[in-house]
Amino acid sequence: MMAKIERDLFKTLGNILLALGVGVWGAYAVLRYGMGWEVTGRQFLPYHLAGVVPGMILRRHRFFQGVVRRLFS
Repeated sequence: MMAKIERDLFKTLGNILLALGVGVWGAYAVLRYGMGWEVTGRQFLPYHLAGVVPGMILRRHRFFQGVVRRLFS
């Protein structure tokens, strides 16, 4: 029972991080096109990756645990 709750928590946190990472591009579009500011994608890419990469790791944590265990056992 505890493993199921833990897995759901990791998946939920991963989904939240993914949504935030992808949502950064909404702010980019508003600033760039809606307000006419001179912003580039490079200014938003670190924030996008900071949400998407850990989010995918949390969503697929069981897969990565298996890979790490095989590598270091």
